[in-house]
Amino acid sequence: RLTRWVPQSLLGRLSLVMLAGVMLVQFAGNAIWAAQMRSEARTEVRTAAEHLGHSAASSLRYFLSLPVNYRGLVIQQFREMGGTRFFANLTDGP
Repeated sequence: RLTRWVPQSLLGRLSLVMLAGVMLVQFAGNAIWAAQMRSEARTEVRTAAEHLGHSAASSLRYFLSLPVNYRGLVIQQFREMGGTRFFANLTDGP
């Protein structure tokens, strides 16, 4: 039954083989491109997370280096002036 779908002429068979080759190359190229994009996206996300972590740790070190009685004042100034991208809040808990 497969011979029913195969063309009988040389031109038809050549066209079918060329079409199959082009489709195979297209699918392979697309798979390679998608894998590359996923890899680059993972790298970018990892780098952004590292920068965010370093920035948060730096902010925490800064607040811990302040005297306890100045921390509330500095947090209030950050809230009013928009000086940090991290939410800062005073709590009584640890």
